[in-house]
Amino acid sequence: MRSGSRHRGEAGGGWSGFPPLLATDGRNHKGDCDMRTGAIFARGSCRALAWLLALGAAVVLSAGEAAAQDPPKPELSSGTLNLDEGDSGTIRLTVDDGTAQAVAVAVASIEGGTFDMSSGGQAIPIAATTSTGTISVAANGSSLLTITANDDNDSNDARAVVTFTIGAESATLILRATDDDTSGVIVSERSLTVHEGGDVETYTIKLGTSPSSNVTVTAAVTRQVNARIRVRTTDDDSATTTVDESAFGMSRAFVFVPDGATPATGETLWNVAQTVAVLAEGDANTRNGSATITNKASSTDGDYSGVSGRSVAVTEYDNVRTITMSTSADTAVEGDKKITITATLSAAGDTPSTLPVPVTVNLTKKGTTPPGSDYSLSTLTIGANSASGSAELMAEHDADPNDETLTLIASVDDDGNDGVFSEIVNEEFSITLMDDDTYTLAADKSEVAEGGEVMLTVKVAPKAALETKVGIELYRASGAKIAPAEGQDADEDGNAIIDIGEDTAKFTLTTAKDPNDAEDEIVEVRATVGSSAVGDRVSITVLDAQASPEYTLSLAPDSIGEADGEQSVMLTVMTNKEVAADTTLTLAVDPSSTAMNPADYSIMPAEMMVMIDKGEKMGMATLMVTPVADSMDESNETIVLTAWMDDAQVGNAATLTIIDGDSPGSGITPKSEDDVAMVFTDAIEMAGGLMVGGNMVSVDMSMLFNMADPTMEVMYTASSSDESVLGASSSGSMLTLDPMMAGMSTVSVEAKPAGMASSSAAVAAFTCTGACVSVNLDVAAAISFMLEGPEDMNIPEGMSAMVTVTASSAVVADTEVMLMRDGTSTASADDYSIEPMMATIMAGETTAEFEVMALEDDMMESDGNMAEMLTLFLVVDDMQMDQSVSFYLWDAAVPALPVIAQLLLAAFL
Repeated sequence: MRSGSRHRGEAGGGWSGFPPLLATDGRNHKGDCDMRTGAIFARGSCRALAWLLALGAAVVLSAGEAAAQDPPKPELSSGTLNLDEGDSGTIRLTVDDGTAQAVAVAVASIEGGTFDMSSGGQAIPIAATTSTGTISVAANGSSLLTITANDDNDSNDARAVVTFTIGAESATLILRATDDDTSGVIVSERSLTVHEGGDVETYTIKLGTSPSSNVTVTAAVTRQVNARIRVRTTDDDSATTTVDESAFGMSRAFVFVPDGATPATGETLWNVAQTVAVLAEGDANTRNGSATITNKASSTDGDYSGVSGRSVAVTEYDNVRTITMSTSADTAVEGDKKITITATLSAAGDTPSTLPVPVTVNLTKKGTTPPGSDYSLSTLTIGANSASGSAELMAEHDADPNDETLTLIASVDDDGNDGVFSEIVNEEFSITLMDDDTYTLAADKSEVAEGGEVMLTVKVAPKAALETKVGIELYRASGAKIAPAEGQDADEDGNAIIDIGEDTAKFTLTTAKDPNDAEDEIVEVRATVGSSAVGDRVSITVLDAQASPEYTLSLAPDSIGEADGEQSVMLTVMTNKEVAADTTLTLAVDPSSTAMNPADYSIMPAEMMVMIDKGEKMGMATLMVTPVADSMDESNETIVLTAWMDDAQVGNAATLTIIDGDSPGSGITPKSEDDVAMVFTDAIEMAGGLMVGGNMVSVDMSMLFNMADPTMEVMYTASSSDESVLGASSSGSMLTLDPMMAGMSTVSVEAKPAGMASSSAAVAAFTCTGACVSVNLDVAAAISFMLEGPEDMNIPEGMSAMVTVTASSAVVADTEVMLMRDGTSTASADDYSIEPMMATIMAGETTAEFEVMALEDDMMESDGNMAEMLTLFLVVDDMQMDQSVSFYLWDAAVPALPVIAQLLLAAFL
């Protein structure tokens, strides 16, 4: 099992078990029971098999009820073991009560080959159904079995069923071995690696069966690329120790004779392996090469005529090598993430290459700085058969506030590398170690009057690693003075001191009075540590005592509708500096106004004034403006307000527009872009986030406009650059859109008084006869959802498995998901539970998880089946998805049948 905890045996869950007597669609099928188990069954009727299993279970249950306690039971760490021919693997045999036991081993069936089993000096061959033996399990109730798939000369896969028995209790192990003989010509290797310049590697050839006549096998070099690969035949390994290149050629042949024949010179018996030596001669290029060696037989024996063994792929490594260096970054910040230094091994002018031995690249520091304690550096080794290797460098935190440059020299010692390096690395590269002390300078105010004070605060992060002296430099000081703040530790030179473990220094900036001019001035300051400036400059405006402030007028709102009735309008006056005394500004209607009082409006109070208190920079006044509604089709009108002080106008003029209520679209204005976007966003989220299943979105078009008269009858129309976005026809003010078709479409919505004709006005790329608003739709395509459970879809009673719901992209709104039981399930609601019942994929996330639990009971299922099928389908935001997952819920009340019962059942079937 791949989830949950195991019950009494790891190989099959709660019992050494039989699979469900169900086809994959949950129904019983005669003749197609899926027998994935260690029990032996002949082909037969599933109905009879179900009857016999139920009968055997009842017998065993009765015996168990009669026993005073459960007898010891053998258990295996896995019910199957798959090997390649000639390889070995291990299985752990345990006794469930943890006692020493003698476990009987019997071979139930075997075909295609043989196996050897051993445990602590005990050996049991698995070669025939008569093979038997006993394994003595240690006192702790556990023994490790080593099983070897024996090599043979045929090309058949092997399979054996082995039982382990204590009394009436047993466990079953299925052994499988994949044969390594692909044809009658058996070649020992699939690939070889040779190094240019005299390197020799070998492989062997023999026949799988005795031929009826002599067989000649020719090893021939084909398809060479950038290499000179040669072969020779030999009956010993002298070709690898003494290389005579004249004995090698493009092809060489062996002659194998059948059983009973006497081999002549140059011949050998069919089953005696012969050696092919492979040589890579030196060539003129500097590239790695390759070749293929074919191994083809010829004979009058029809079984070997034209038969080929597998080909051997040869890779030639050129003997010219260089190493190049690279780094993941040019800078390393103290205490931050490590940077990677990489050495890449390559043939000259070629892509990365490898060597069969590790290569150490030496990294040494050039010069005496920085100190070795300022950084750490791991060893750089290119592993055997690897094209590159890397080391990691970390800049360590130190007390020095300055950046440092580390220069490293990379070199390779060619000793022990067989002279494969034509160029020895001696490469320099530099990395800047960036100091991690971050300084910030802040002022408690950005403006100050002449002669005033400003508090400056210097902070360092992380906290000081050593006692640090901080100063302040003045730029364009204009007579300003600076000193450590009262209570701040300082030295005789005027520097503030940040103690170890502290992070703050404070200074007081005092500005000078300047009676000689009436101009504002700028003071710039910056913190210093030692001779280095740290942090950013901070600018402070010194307001001249004699200069007059500048005034700026603004209105909110800056337009009202003719039919709006009395409206509150806020007039705000801002100054660029604090006023030196209480200041009163008188407001007046400018003659440039197109609206006339009282014909077009009235305004209160009659005497309009704005007060700005001493030391402040803003004043406000509330004006009550009442437009006069008429039935005239006229242009919008304006009220222009100005501010006066001592009979002189100050600041700009502020304009209030009265929108005519009788012109086309009058009293209807589009809302702001942000408000329009919010209307569409809310509609999309209410319809289901990212439109799961292609839901349509309904948008109330009246929410896109400001209405001067709420009782006005309004006609809405909509158009789009992509008509496929518009949904079915809508009634009233509702616009129906299909976000699935949106992409980057633009929708334009028009609003005008019903029945009113007018001239057209261009809005963006559309023509509207009233008020218009356009919105660009960029709605993501519908996301898809996937259900995923563990690979092993079986859940024994009392155990659980996790099911993950994964969205193809992050959802934009919280999305509810749940799992529902499908009607095809044979499992009932009493057989399982799901936790939680409903999950939420949070906005911006992609996944939710459920735990499916097979509920435990003490009864065998009433229908005689040992497993029930549970199929769950996915529901997203109350919509069923085309996704489902199925489990078999195994009944823990049915133990495994004894081996004898299995054999009787198999014989009966």
